[in-house]
Amino acid sequence: MPLFLVIHTVGSVSAKVPFALISLLDAVRSKATPADLRCRQVTPTSGRSSSSLWDAPDAAALQAWLASAIDADCTHEVCAVQEDFALGLAAEVGRARAADAAVGVAGAARAKAAALADDLRRRDGTGTAIAAAAKAGAALKGATTAAAAAAMENDTVAAAAGAVGAKWRALRASAGRLAADVRGNRAGAAAYGGYDPAAATAAAALPVPAAAAPPPPSYEQAVGGGAGADPPSPAAAP
Repeated sequence: MPLFLVIHTVGSVSAKVPFALISLLDAVRSKATPADLRCRQVTPTSGRSSSSLWDAPDAAALQAWLASAIDADCTHEVCAVQEDFALGLAAEVGRARAADAAVGVAGAARAKAAALADDLRRRDGTGTAIAAAAKAGAALKGATTAAAAAAMENDTVAAAAGAVGAKWRALRASAGRLAADVRGNRAGAAAYGGYDPAAATAAAALPVPAAAAPPPPSYEQAVGGGAGADPPSPAAAP
């Protein structure tokens, strides 16, 4: 930023140091000045005129602030300083500017550290929530397992559970045998051109129903004449 010299002129001398310069010094020491206005030096006098040096973005901004903040019967004339031709200013102004730069770097580092700390706190809170959820899940699983074990200690519950398990195992075994038989019959039918010897053997082993009884013999067959014999004469009857 450019360097400016300000000539402060009071209307009348009423004290060893004009009240306007005392107000200016208080504002600088309490850091009540705007952030972009940096006071480098104040030279009060016992006369009507005093001076100060400022780093400022432009003369208009510095003039406006001085007029509003230091208005105790005082006028302010702002002039740009030609630093290349100044004598005895480079060391003091350079030191002040370097100090401001160091403060700015330290402030940026502190802000970055604070942001990093906030991020770590947020991350730690997220990790804590995840860990708490995992712990709650493990506790729920343990409680469920313990409840199941306690229930199985009851003889009635254990017997019922065992019976249900046995039935399920028997049903799975029956289903497995049925599936194996079906696969075997299909394989046999394919090998014998559609004829399955195992199936035929199983069918032959089935019981055969009894044959129907023959009808009763006719009269001729009963007498003994045979199928085409004539009936006996009445005389031959007893």
